[in-house]
Amino acid sequence: MARRFQSFENRFSWLPGFIRYDFLRKAIALIFALFIWLNLRAKLAEEKVDEDIMRGVPVIVDAGSDLMILSSEKVLVDVTVEGPKKQIKLLDPNDIKVNVSLKAKEFPAKDKIVIEITSKNVTVPYGMKIISIAPEKVEVVVDKKISKKLPVQPRFSGSLPSDYELGKVRTLPETVTLSGPRSEIEGLTMLSTDPIPLNNSVGAFDFNTRISMENLSNCISSPGSVTAQVEVYRKYENRTFMDVPVRILDMPGNGTMKYKLSATNTTITVSGLKDVVEVMDASKVKAFIDLSGIDRPGSYPVRVESSTGDSGVTVKLVEPSVIQVDATKN
Repeated sequence: MARRFQSFENRFSWLPGFIRYDFLRKAIALIFALFIWLNLRAKLAEEKVDEDIMRGVPVIVDAGSDLMILSSEKVLVDVTVEGPKKQIKLLDPNDIKVNVSLKAKEFPAKDKIVIEITSKNVTVPYGMKIISIAPEKVEVVVDKKISKKLPVQPRFSGSLPSDYELGKVRTLPETVTLSGPRSEIEGLTMLSTDPIPLNNSVGAFDFNTRISMENLSNCISSPGSVTAQVEVYRKYENRTFMDVPVRILDMPGNGTMKYKLSATNTTITVSGLKDVVEVMDASKVKAFIDLSGIDRPGSYPVRVESSTGDSGVTVKLVEPSVIQVDATKN
């Protein structure tokens, strides 16, 4: 045995040492590996190839930072693929990706463009081949993307009690930035809020509300909400009483003086809570002058005083507010 091995060593001495060493075991391992490879190759050759149509594969359109896709419906295509039958059976439309990038282009207005889809735009799992794409051309609507700063106008729902009214209303912040397609933003001058409920409020309140995006589905507001600061006041109303007679108080002279007034009636405007002023009795509105300081003949300007008979109602205006009084002796 040793002689035979020695003979083998001498015969194949031209081979590198790492091959000659333990050559028999290495040869057996090589034969087994070759057998396994041939067996797998045969099985792979027997595996059938099939094809299938993946319907409704979404097309992802990259419009870049300056354009927007306005098409309301998803762009879908059918992709026919070929591959091993077992792999085809497990294939799902989500395993196929269709990506298209729009080249930079200036669109003066909203425009409808045609995009051509080729196999270069489609990614399929390893081992599969693209047979066809249908349709090969799709249409999308694009528009230029712009941003615009706009003031915010609060909008209300509900009502206040009958004797209350809105005062000053402001939002924080007072303006927001709206980003979206030029065709939707360019003509806007303001944005409104979602309705702010009044709910019979009787005092000032703050309310956090979102910016209304009605008819602006392709736009984004930054920030998306504001705080409305709402003032609510008791409702005051003015009412004017005409031809209120001017009365004379404290007439001096014990009847020895005679007085002539430049006006015997006056007009009085009062202010108070609406519910009170509306039902006021006109007879309670008084106008009078005090002549207690006039005890000798002459012409005197005298201020007209007034009263309403209700502490919650005040006099805003008296016309005339001064009456000329001519005093003479009887």
